Amino acid sequence: MTKKKTILVIDDEPDIRAISAIALRSAGYNVTESGNGREGLRAIRQSRPDMIIMDLMMPEMNGIEFCRRILDEFKMDDMPVLMISGVNRKAKIVGQFLEMPLKHSHFEPKPVEADFILGKVAEMCGPAGSAKPETKKKAAAASGSAEPKLGPRTPSAVKPSRKTWTEKGPKAPKLDESKGPRLTILVIDDEEDIRALLSTALGLRHDVETAEHGMDALGMIDRVDPDLVISDINMPVMNGLETIEAIRRHPRYGDIPVFFLTAETDTNLPRKTYDLGGNLYLRKPLDPIRLLNLIDRFVAEVQLTPRPPRKAGDPTDAGAPSAKAGAGPAQARPGRSDKVRILTIDYDAANTKLLKAHLEENGPPGCETLWTEDLRTGLGNLNRWEPDVVFYNPRNPGMDGIAFAQNLKIKKLNAGFELAFVGREFFEADAEYSQKRFGRNVINITLGDREVRKSLVNVIEDARTHVRQKSLTLDRLLAEDQSHRDKIKQQRNRVSQQRHDFREKFANLQSFIDREPW
Repeated sequence: MTKKKTILVIDDEPDIRAISAIALRSAGYNVTESGNGREGLRAIRQSRPDMIIMDLMMPEMNGIEFCRRILDEFKMDDMPVLMISGVNRKAKIVGQFLEMPLKHSHFEPKPVEADFILGKVAEMCGPAGSAKPETKKKAAAASGSAEPKLGPRTPSAVKPSRKTWTEKGPKAPKLDESKGPRLTILVIDDEEDIRALLSTALGLRHDVETAEHGMDALGMIDRVDPDLVISDINMPVMNGLETIEAIRRHPRYGDIPVFFLTAETDTNLPRKTYDLGGNLYLRKPLDPIRLLNLIDRFVAEVQLTPRPPRKAGDPTDAGAPSAKAGAGPAQARPGRSDKVRILTIDYDAANTKLLKAHLEENGPPGCETLWTEDLRTGLGNLNRWEPDVVFYNPRNPGMDGIAFAQNLKIKKLNAGFELAFVGREFFEADAEYSQKRFGRNVINITLGDREVRKSLVNVIEDARTHVRQKSLTLDRLLAEDQSHRDKIKQQRNRVSQQRHDFREKFANLQSFIDREPW
């Protein structure tokens, strides 16, 4: 049998080392880890590796000095070296590395994906030896996570008891080889390294998508359609507790299992997460292989199965607008509409009252309106509501107008509608940005009726030139939203009645987590 090849991974960031090590070991390589260049030299003296993957900027000894040492002291000009760093590719220090007399060298800027690392290692070093390099999906299949048949979702797969999981036992547990379903997991964490680490580790068994905060997650949850959510708590824009509240209001994801993975030490947090609908509370640092094994245990305990594919016409909203429902569900009527659909996102009731008077009582004909005071609801429903115009109060708490516009651009949600800032109070920056970005003034609704109406009509007429196709009529949309609210209310009542039963039923699982030495 051919001897397995050994890869030396040198990086001062433990999470980055872990990403590379998990991917390489899954492909059959042996891996040695070092925290800096000096430790790397000691590792080479003990045993010569077949390839080196390393960071460029590290304490004690950087990548350039390390490469000089292996060339001068060990005469290792034939050693393949993959340099991965956050330094710009055009930086002088990168040029110094590429000019070194190494026969096999490559520089790649961070962040990198596990598949790239495996591909580059196979290219520069060759197959692992006794096991060929595999992609993440092949590695997952080898570990026993073959794609399962889709089946009905188990309604009881929620709400185990909440206790704090404290780390115990050895630091490097083995991956449980038992077979389990391949889930779609949404990981929410503001730390890029944590997202990358969990994406790589969980990707051995599951399909993983990541979001950097709760608002980001809400904007993508309908597209991802996850079976499980793993969320940090302390995050910018929208923290984990706010995120789970929003998820539990979603008609499709009201019962989805949610794990919290956090470094927070507040002893009251586990109870808070439980009361909001969390399923398990886990503490960082957490070995990713432990997390994989934990997911297997949870899946087995609650008999969790992947969600069935969403049928055409299924609801996908993350909330409901503050508008009255129509008389009853109408048939979907795809096609071009002559009406301009206007969505207003404004937390200020006084603003909304004034704007309604302008739009609904004295506004231009051929318009239909949706209203919401909740930023999360508005952002989560942009795709479903299909507005032609969005009037946004730039003083909305949680996301000012400039941040909202930039978020739409980053998430590619800004196509198909006109955006205008409307309100009673503005900063200078709001006016400057509105002129530069939209080519229009902010709309101050405290001015004279004629002037306000003219400004509103100008935006509406701009949108009228490119009215989008609508998947649902307004009556159908509002009727569905009312139905969703009714279902959410019923679900909350049902969950409240079942909470005690869930605690008892799943107490054994959390107790197992607390006791198991792993």
